[in-house]
Amino acid sequence: MLTEKEQRCYLLLQRLRRRALWRRLMGVQRIVWPEFLERMPWSEHGRSRMLQAIILICVWPLIILWGAGCYLFWLIRFPHDYLLTHTVPAALRAPGEKTLLGLHHAFGAVSELSEADYFLCVDGWIALLFGQGKERGKTLSQRVEQVSRQRQQMGVTDQSGLRSAVTVARDQLSRDLGHYLLPANLVTIYCPQNR
Repeated sequence: MLTEKEQRCYLLLQRLRRRALWRRLMGVQRIVWPEFLERMPWSEHGRSRMLQAIILICVWPLIILWGAGCYLFWLIRFPHDYLLTHTVPAALRAPGEKTLLGLHHAFGAVSELSEADYFLCVDGWIALLFGQGKERGKTLSQRVEQVSRQRQQMGVTDQSGLRSAVTVARDQLSRDLGHYLLPANLVTIYCPQNR
């Protein structure tokens, strides 16, 4: 059973998911220019760049056809996905560990947020669970920048084998903030000692 604060955190997650769904619905331009084209590396040499452009022009009809098919499939699924953001799944359980990391694991299965929306969600959880005072100086985006700077200072250039900066930052933030059901929130937890 979720506490009132955990329910508000879940509702925040669902609200951000609805916003992402609407944003995706309005992204019709992705039919013509998919996201992978923005990430595609272009050659610095003139001839290679020209060859890439020619190949792109030749396969453009296939890209548009694929993009239209994907958008149509997603458009058909939109009402179902949108309605799911207004329901509470039967498999949803309260976090076992009453920390930010525990909340992430409990709600992580239903979270399909972009990185920016995920940062907003976690920062909102911090404000809801620990209050506005704790939020200052303890945001996920600030922590990710700090982890990235530390890695650069250590001279790490290839980060493919390392855990992502977001995961490390979330773990550190969860450890620093601690449990959200502690005396600061006026909740007493009784744990009998083993004898």
